[in-house]
Amino acid sequence: MTQPGPPPPYPGYPPPQWGYRPTPPTHPKATTAMVLGIVSIVSVVIGLSILITFPGGLCGAFAIWYAVRARREIRREPGRWSGDGEAMAGLVTGIVGLALFLLVVLAVAAFVALLLFGYGEGPGTDELMNAMAR
Repeated sequence: MTQPGPPPPYPGYPPPQWGYRPTPPTHPKATTAMVLGIVSIVSVVIGLSILITFPGGLCGAFAIWYAVRARREIRREPGRWSGDGEAMAGLVTGIVGLALFLLVVLAVAAFVALLLFGYGEGPGTDELMNAMAR
C-alpha cells in the first residue's frame, strides 16, 4: 500500500513550496547606520552636560549617508540582502541626532552672541545694570 501524496493545488495557485528558504543576511551598512544613529543621539544628549556634541553631529550625518546607501542596495537586490527596517531606523535616528546637534549649535551661538553683543546700549539697560550692581 502506497502513501497518498500531497493534494493537487487548486487551479490558479502556484504549487506549494516544500523546502526551507533561509532569509537573506542583513546588510552590514544597515546595521552600521542604526548603530551610528543611536550613538549620535546618545552623544548629543550626554554631550550637553560636558559641552562636547561634535561627535554626535558627525555620527548623525554618517548614519543618514549609510542608511540611504543601504536602503538603495537592499531595494536593488531584495533576495540578497535584508535589513530595510534597520536601515530606516538608522535614517530616523541619524536625522534626529543631526537635528539635535544643530539645535545645540544654534543655542550655543545664540548664547555667545547674547553675551558678546546683547547687553549693549538699549532702553532700560542703565536701570538694569544699576539694579544688579546694588
